[in-house]
Amino acid sequence: MDPKGKTLLLFQKESTSEKTIGSIDKWIAVNGLPSKFISRKQASAVEAITRWIELTENGWRRVDMNFEVKAA
Repeated sequence: MDPKGKTLLLFQKESTSEKTIGSIDKWIAVNGLPSKFISRKQASAVEAITRWIELTENGWRRVDMNFEVKAA
């Protein structure tokens, strides 16, 4: 979550992929919870780790939440 608590990024690994690839989802946060999906970007493990390091150096923090994907 960003330092102001208004943006949340969700890092996910693709479970069906043999490669170390995943995605980074961007959400608007309200009261510390994701409320509106903004975008999704594909990212390798290296890209995701590099991005996370940059974010934490700029005041972002980890938020533990259960983002359960449910079948429609």
